[in-house]
Amino acid sequence: MGNYCIILAGGIGARLWPASQTDKPKQFIDFLGTGRTLLQSTFDRMTRLFPTENILVSTHVDYREIAAEQLPELPAENILAEPVRRGTLPGSFFANQVILERDEDACVLCSPSDQLVMREHEFEADVKASLEFVAKHKCPLNMGVTPTRPDTFYGYVQIGKAMRGEKDFYSVKAFTEKPDRQFAQMFVESGEFYWNTGINLWHARTMCDDLCRIEPDYAHRLMQEVERTGEKVSTIVERHFGVLRNMSLDLTIQDRLSPVAMRICHFGWADMGSWHSMHDDLPADQNGNVSLHSKALLYGCSGNVIKMPHGMTLVMQDIHDKVVVEENGILLIAPKDNYAEMRRVMTDAQMKLQ
Repeated sequence: MGNYCIILAGGIGARLWPASQTDKPKQFIDFLGTGRTLLQSTFDRMTRLFPTENILVSTHVDYREIAAEQLPELPAENILAEPVRRGTLPGSFFANQVILERDEDACVLCSPSDQLVMREHEFEADVKASLEFVAKHKCPLNMGVTPTRPDTFYGYVQIGKAMRGEKDFYSVKAFTEKPDRQFAQMFVESGEFYWNTGINLWHARTMCDDLCRIEPDYAHRLMQEVERTGEKVSTIVERHFGVLRNMSLDLTIQDRLSPVAMRICHFGWADMGSWHSMHDDLPADQNGNVSLHSKALLYGCSGNVIKMPHGMTLVMQDIHDKVVVEENGILLIAPKDNYAEMRRVMTDAQMKLQ
C-alpha cells in the first residue's frame, strides 16, 4: 500500500482578479513574496510527506506548460491535463484512476493548490494520522480546523460522535456551504462546527467504486469502452473527460457519499481564495491594512488589502476597508466587505475588457 497526493490546480481564480487572470491564474502567482507560487508552496509541503513520483497535479490543458515549468522535478506523466473545465470531481476522478492503476490499495490525499498552512509540522502530523485512518477504515475523510471567526466565505463541517479508539477523528453529521452571518456565528459558538479546508482523503479503490455507484451510466459507458478497446480506464476517462457531469468534489463527498469522517486538525489554515479572506487571514499592520508584497505609504488608512506590481509605490490617504489591486494594466478599487457587489463589478469589467 502506498500513499499518493493529488494537487488540484486547474481553476481560473476569478475572485482574485485582476491579479489572477485566465492566462495566469492565482495558483501560478507568488502572492506572499516568498519566491514560490501557491502551487510551488503546496508542492513543497507535500514533498515532505509523499515521494515526488507519488504526487500528481491535476490542471487544465492550457496550464500544463506553466505547471511543468514551475515544477521541473515532477515527472511529466504526473501532470494531468484536463481537456475541458468540468469542476473538481472529474479531475479528481481522472487522477484517482491513474493512481489506482499504479497501486490498487493506495490511499490518497487531495488538496487545493491555493491554501496557506501556518504550522507545517502540525500539518505533517495531521496528514500522517489521517492517512493511517483511511488505510484502516477505507471511508472518505475531511480535514477540518477550528474556526477563529464567523466567516461567511468558508464551508463548515458539523461533527457527530467521536470514532471509538481514534483521537481527533469524528463522524460527520452535516456539511454547510458558506452560511450567512447569523448561522456562522451560531456555528462558531456551538463548538460543534469546523471550517472545511477542502483537503480530503480516501482509499483509491473505495472512491472509484463509490463514484461508479453514484454515476452508473457513466461507469457503464467506461466499462463498455474498456471491453471494446482493451485500453486502460485512465486513458478512456481522459478521452471522454467531458462526458462526466460538471460536479464539485467537495459537494459530491458531502452530499452523496456516506459515511464520511472528519479529523480535527491543528495546523493553522487559510484559503487564499478571495481578497476578503486574504485580508482576514494574513498579517496586517496596526491599522488592519494587509499589503501583499507591495510598497505602500499609508496615511490615515485602515482595513485595506493592497497588491501593487513590483517597482510601483502606492501612496494612499484616508481610505478604509477597500481592495486596492493593480496588475496587468488594470487598477481595481472596491469596497472590501460588499463581496456580492464586488463580484458583480469584477465579472462585468472582465467581460468588457475582453
